Amino acid sequence: MKNAFAILFCLVYLGPLMALTIYSTTAGGNWSDSATWVGGMAPNSGDNVVINSTVYVDNVNSPHGCANLTVGGSGDLMNQPGNQTGVVVNGSLLNLGTIRNYAWGYNPGNLTIMVSNAINNSGTFTAWHLNLSGMNAQHLSNSGSFNPWFLEDTYSYSPLVLDTDLVVGAGTNILMNNASLVLNGSSVHHLTGYGYGGQGSLRDAQIVGGNGASITCNDGFWLQNTTADEIVLQGGVQIIGHLNVDYLINYAQIYTPIYGTSDLNVMERLDNHGSVMNHPAGGTFNLNLYGSLYNFATLSNYQTNLAGTELHLLWQSPAAPAITCSYLTSSSSGSARLISDLSFTGTGIDLNGNQVILFDPITDESYGITQSGGYIRNTVFSGGETSELNLNALYLENVTADRIVFNGNFELKGTVTAGILANNAILRNVAYQSATLSVTQSLAHHGELNNHGAGGSLYLALGGDFYDYGLLTNYRVDFVGGNEHQIWQSASAPVIWTPNIYAPDAGNPVRLLSNLRLSGTRFEFYSNTLTLHDGRADFSLDLQNCRLVGVHLVGGNTSVLYGAAAFLQDSSAENIITSGTVFVAGGVTIGRLTNQGVLRNQDYWTSTLVVSQRLANYQSVTNSLYGGVLYLETAGDLYNYGEIYVYRLLVNGTTDQYVRNAGTIGTSQGCQLVSELGPAQWYFNGSLANANYVANQAVDPYQTGIWRPFLDGVWGRQITFGEGSALAAPASVAFAVEGTVLRLSWAEVPNAVYYRVYSAPAPTGPFTVLHSAILDPSLGDGWAGCDFQVANPQRYYRVTALN
Repeated sequence: MKNAFAILFCLVYLGPLMALTIYSTTAGGNWSDSATWVGGMAPNSGDNVVINSTVYVDNVNSPHGCANLTVGGSGDLMNQPGNQTGVVVNGSLLNLGTIRNYAWGYNPGNLTIMVSNAINNSGTFTAWHLNLSGMNAQHLSNSGSFNPWFLEDTYSYSPLVLDTDLVVGAGTNILMNNASLVLNGSSVHHLTGYGYGGQGSLRDAQIVGGNGASITCNDGFWLQNTTADEIVLQGGVQIIGHLNVDYLINYAQIYTPIYGTSDLNVMERLDNHGSVMNHPAGGTFNLNLYGSLYNFATLSNYQTNLAGTELHLLWQSPAAPAITCSYLTSSSSGSARLISDLSFTGTGIDLNGNQVILFDPITDESYGITQSGGYIRNTVFSGGETSELNLNALYLENVTADRIVFNGNFELKGTVTAGILANNAILRNVAYQSATLSVTQSLAHHGELNNHGAGGSLYLALGGDFYDYGLLTNYRVDFVGGNEHQIWQSASAPVIWTPNIYAPDAGNPVRLLSNLRLSGTRFEFYSNTLTLHDGRADFSLDLQNCRLVGVHLVGGNTSVLYGAAAFLQDSSAENIITSGTVFVAGGVTIGRLTNQGVLRNQDYWTSTLVVSQRLANYQSVTNSLYGGVLYLETAGDLYNYGEIYVYRLLVNGTTDQYVRNAGTIGTSQGCQLVSELGPAQWYFNGSLANANYVANQAVDPYQTGIWRPFLDGVWGRQITFGEGSALAAPASVAFAVEGTVLRLSWAEVPNAVYYRVYSAPAPTGPFTVLHSAILDPSLGDGWAGCDFQVANPQRYYRVTALN
C-alpha cells in the first residue's frame, strides 16, 4: 500500500507535465464533439487547446475546461445560438483570432471565458464575459480588438496587471471586485473605455497608477466605487458612487450620472486641468478634498468640502474661470492656505469656523478672494498686509479676519469681525435684519457703510482707531474695548450721517486727530471723554442737527464746537469754543467757555449751563425763542462782549471772580451773587450794601465795583464788576518806608476797579504777580496803594489798573 500510494502521488503531481496539446480540425464543430478535434478526442481540463477553425462551446459538459488556450489567426471560438456556455482556462489565454458571442438571431446567447493566468489578445475578443479567476497576479496585454461585455476579477487579492495599453470597446464593463488594476507595473500603461447604451464601466477597482498612467473615458464610460493612488483622468468621466484618489491629475470632464449623487475624494492633491461638475441635466457631485488643490480649469460641482486634518494648499491659475461649485464647506480640523488668488461665482462658502490663511509665509506674498454671488459664513481669515476680499452681490455672516481689505459691494449678516480693516467696499446689512461689523484694532474707511434700503440696521463696533475717507450712513457706531479710540476724518470725506454714536461702557475715551463733521447724529457717551486735540494741534467738531449726551469734551485752546442746531445734553467740557447755534439741554458744565455763536436752552426745556472757570461771550447766550428757560451759572470770570438774556444769572464761584460786561445782560430773575460762606452780609466797594444775611445777593451787572460777602469776621471772595473800557497806566508811583513796612502808592486811574501789583529782582524782570487784586478803599481822594514788608534784597515793582 505504501508503494502504491507513492506511485499515485507521482502521477498526480506529474500530471501537468504530461499535458497533451489538442488541436481543432479544419472543419471545427462543437467543443464536446470528438470529431472537432484532431485525434478524435475532446480535450479535458488538463490539456492545452489550440483552435484554428470555428469551434462552438456547447452545453454538453459545460463549462468546458483546458490548461492553456490558444485561438489561432483562423480560429473562431463562440457559443451556440441561445446558449449560456463557458470555457475554464486553468492556465493562460492567447487569442490571435476571434473569441465572441454567437452573432446572429434574436437570442444569440453568451460565452464566458474564465482564465487563471495571463491573457494576450491580438485578435478580436467580444465574448460576453471574461472572468479572471487566478489567485495570483494576472497579466493582460492587448494589441487587437478587446470588447467583452464583462471583464471581471473574481478574486480581490489577485491584481490585474496591464502589460500594454488597454482600449476596451463600447459597452465593456470591468468588474474588479476590489482587486488591484495595475497601470504602472514594469512600465506605464493606459486604460481607455467607451460607453454604449448605458453600459461601459470600471467598477470597484483599486488602481495602481503613477508616472502618468491614465484612464480615458468616452461616450458615457463610467467609474464606480473605485480608488487610485495616482491617476490621470481624460475624456468624459462619469462617477457612480465614489472615486477615491490620492493624487488626481484631471484633464477630463468629471460628472455625476443624471440626477445621481457622486463623491470624488482626493486624499493628497488635485490638479484640475479639466472640469468637475454636476451632470448638465441634473445631479449632485461632491468633491471631498483632504489635501491640496491646484486649479487650472473648471470646478462647477455641487459641493467642495475641505476634509481631514492636513493643511490644504489652494491655488488657482489666473487664466482659470471662477469656481462655481454651489457650496464650499469644511469638515476639517486643518486650515486652508491660499498660495494664489481665488475666484468664485455663486458659491456658498461655510467653513465651519476653520481658518483660511491669505498669505504665504515663505514668499511673504498676500492673496485674496474674488467672489460674486453666494455667501461666506463661519470662516476665519488670517490675512497678509494686502490680503483682500473682493466681493459683490453676496453676504458675509459670522466671519472674522485679523487683517483684511474689503472691496466691492456686499452685505453683512450676524457679526463680522476684523482686527485691522481697510474698507473700500459698499457695505450694508442684509435686508430686514440687523448686522454688526466689529473692528477691534483699526478701521481705514474709504467706502460706504449703509443701512439696507429695504430695512434693517448696520452696527459698527469700534474697538480701536478710525480713519474716515468714505461715507457713513449706518444706524449706529459703538466705541468698545476699554481703550482710547483715535478718530481721523479726511477733509474731503463726506459728512458722517450715522444717527447714533455710542460709548456705552466706561473706559472708552475718544480722541480726535483731525476736525470731525457730522450731521443728524446722537452721541451717547455715558461720561466717556471726547478729546479735541492730540497734544500738538487743536481740532473742532462741526455738528449739524446733532445731539451730545453724557459727553465729556476736552478741548484745546482753539477747539471749536460748530453748531447748526447742535445739542449739548447732560454733558461737560473742560475748554471749548462754541460757534453757530448750540442748544443746552438738561445740565451742562463747562470749564473754560468762549462763545462766538448762539447758546440757548433747547426749545421747551428748562436747562442749566454751568461755567466753572471762565466764560467769554462774544455773541449771544439766551433763552429759547420757543419756550423753556436757561439758567446760567458762572463759577469763574465772566467776560461779556455780546448779549446775555437768560432766566437767571448766578455768579457762584468760591475764589475771586471778575465780571466784565462790555455788552448787555438781561435776566428774568436778575443777576445774583452766591456767597461761598453761606448767608452773609454783603459789601460793595468796601461799604456795607446789605446788612441782612442772605446767600444770594441781587446786583446790577452794569454797576462797576467790588462785591464781597462777610460773615463772622471772615471775608469771602472778591467779585469785581468792570465796565470793560480801556484804562491808563497808573502814574506817580511812589514809595514810603515806615519801619519794616513799605507803602507803595500811585495816582488813582479813572474807572479803575482794582489794581494788580507785580515784582521782579531786576528792572528787566521777570515780573511775577505780588497782589492780584488791590482795591481802593478811599475812592475819590486821588490816590491808591498797598503795604507789604520791605524786600531784601532789592526789588522792582510794576502796577496795572483793571476793571
